[in-house]
Amino acid sequence: MRKTETHILSAAMHALAGEIVSEDGVASAAILEAGARLLEQSVEIKEWREQAAELAVALLSPNSEYTREVLKNYQERIEK
Repeated sequence: MRKTETHILSAAMHALAGEIVSEDGVASAAILEAGARLLEQSVEIKEWREQAAELAVALLSPNSEYTREVLKNYQERIEK
């Protein structure tokens, strides 16, 4: 089975949230929030993968200026 792309799934959840009818609106709100969180997490995961790849390249050449710069940037991010 093929996986649906995250942005399509999120859009479907947004549309579904508009169709769900409940007295208090909790079901619609939960579906809407879940779709938004999927998108947020998808972006974060993409950023982490890019950072991991960058760090891996830097660690493969430990004595380079590039490595020192990448590691310095990561240390600054961690300290914030």
